[in-house]
Amino acid sequence: MTVTSHARAVRLTNIPVGQPCRGDFSVADLPVPAPGPGELAIRALWVSVDPYLMMPIRAGKFEDGRIRSRIIARVEQSCAPGFSKGDLVLGFARWQQHDCVPATEMRRLQPRAPLPAYLGIAGHSGFTAMLGQTVTVSSAAGIVGSIACQLAAAAGARVVAIAGGAKAERIAALYGLAAGVDPATDDFALRLNAAAPSGIDRHFENVGARILDPVLGLANETARVALCGLIQHYGDDAPVCLANFRKILTSGITITPFSIYRHEDEYPQALAVLEEMVLDGRLHAPEQVHAGLEAIPDAFLAMLGGDGIGKHVVRLAD
Repeated sequence: MTVTSHARAVRLTNIPVGQPCRGDFSVADLPVPAPGPGELAIRALWVSVDPYLMMPIRAGKFEDGRIRSRIIARVEQSCAPGFSKGDLVLGFARWQQHDCVPATEMRRLQPRAPLPAYLGIAGHSGFTAMLGQTVTVSSAAGIVGSIACQLAAAAGARVVAIAGGAKAERIAALYGLAAGVDPATDDFALRLNAAAPSGIDRHFENVGARILDPVLGLANETARVALCGLIQHYGDDAPVCLANFRKILTSGITITPFSIYRHEDEYPQALAVLEEMVLDGRLHAPEQVHAGLEAIPDAFLAMLGGDGIGKHVVRLAD
């Protein structure tokens, strides 16, 4: 490896047991290799922080402590056909100001919407939401959940948003949904029943057992669950228990887990649809924008803690 420079980088210094804390991260100057054949030297502009990162973090997948997530960057030097200096690219890279990445990790970006939208509403978050149409949506104040709510409503569904605290009613009012329900209340199942008096036919799950179990209790015959995420369970290895597990059999309920990475061939078509919906105002998503490389750990922790509404992104440069 030929090192040509160094870059400020966020590094994971400790694999967390349970939920991470600020002390698990540090910022340091780390080496950046020169690009070789098929590689790009890039400067990060926007960084996405997402719940799924907890799984590779806890599994020790980032052996050098340099976490990789989705970013938008500008090419500073290209050693790969199809890419030129100055190109905007979207893909996976480490949490640092500059990096050297395989060109196969990036796709050229020709933006029609504001750049951070391609990390959220017009990016993988929007694509994920398109893969599961629903009636009830958990983590509805998050970026994927909020888009799923809007897509389901646009398809004619009666949508109930499930989100913490006052955010539930705020999301319902913001997108004209049927109701919003707070899962932290002691009578969550009763409130959910009141919001969906005819039962639940479709559900989009982002959280885990504490929401999925009451939903199963209200699910109609042959209901479908799109299992997108399990953020409640990413921080531990405890068994996942469902009091309403038997109903999956007795009511013929289908639970389908899915990953956008098994549908990459559908992404270009989905992107075109999402861009049009953003540009003509049919699709909206608030963004929680954090500034500067040093803010990445705090943005990650804020996202895991459910702070704010919508997508958490970090702006490193313009």
